Amino acid sequence: MRLIYILLIFSPLTLFSQVPTAELLVLIHNVTNADMNSITTPFEGSLAYSLDDSTIYVFDGSIWASLKGFKPQLVENELYFEDDDYHYVSLQIETTDYLVKRYAKDDINDEGEASGTGAQPTDLVTIQGLTFN
Repeated sequence: MRLIYILLIFSPLTLFSQVPTAELLVLIHNVTNADMNSITTPFEGSLAYSLDDSTIYVFDGSIWASLKGFKPQLVENELYFEDDDYHYVSLQIETTDYLVKRYAKDDINDEGEASGTGAQPTDLVTIQGLTFN
């Protein structure tokens, strides 16, 4: 029994770090633009890395959309309003711009948005007065 304890104490221990190795990273398929566009039935959300222009593309259900230049935006102060016909979500973006999304209550696919520079709209009357596209 003592021999087991002695062996455990003096045996070299190997510690493994949690830094991922290349084998553990997710690989996005490398393709040429011609190869990517020749895929007959890609799944929505599929990713591909174009060797032609060094860009990641995502298939949105109808086209391969480039993620080049994609910049996440800081969104603050999300406010929710509603009236008889619509739901509204008012957002302050990057501290200098605002965006208001409007969704019809009877058809969630009927949506519009209004955006601008300056103070975020913070009341229903102001939001209802915006021009939505």
